[in-house]
Amino acid sequence: MMQQPLSQEDVVFCDLFCQEYLKDFNAYNAALRAGMIAEVAMEFSTQLFNLPYVQQKIDELKRTPPENASARLGFNQRKVEQLLWELAHDRSEKSSHSARVTAAMGLARIHKLVGHEDEADAQTKQESLIQMFKEFAQKLPA
Repeated sequence: MMQQPLSQEDVVFCDLFCQEYLKDFNAYNAALRAGMIAEVAMEFSTQLFNLPYVQQKIDELKRTPPENASARLGFNQRKVEQLLWELAHDRSEKSSHSARVTAAMGLARIHKLVGHEDEADAQTKQESLIQMFKEFAQKLPA
């Protein structure tokens, strides 16, 4: 089935959605920030994200570094966060549980969900988080 061409209004909205998506890599949140109401965002954010135009625009924005230094720093931080997000959610056979936990810990640090405690305290928290992930993973359907 062929997709109908996007109107100029649709393109403007999709561009805004793409910029918002790169802030946290969450289609629902991006749709809300772009102006959708919650009920509509819940139903259509995934469909919007999967539009070929949106996928191409996100890829383009990911590859295009900003002009000024402070924006470039934010761009690089988003790229690191994106990589950690992808690693934390990679369930393929080439990924390990410890790699997912390490990536999740990196994301937690970025979002200040964990502090920079002394080494022993950090190790205890990390072991606790690993155990929690293992228990969660055991509950998942195979």
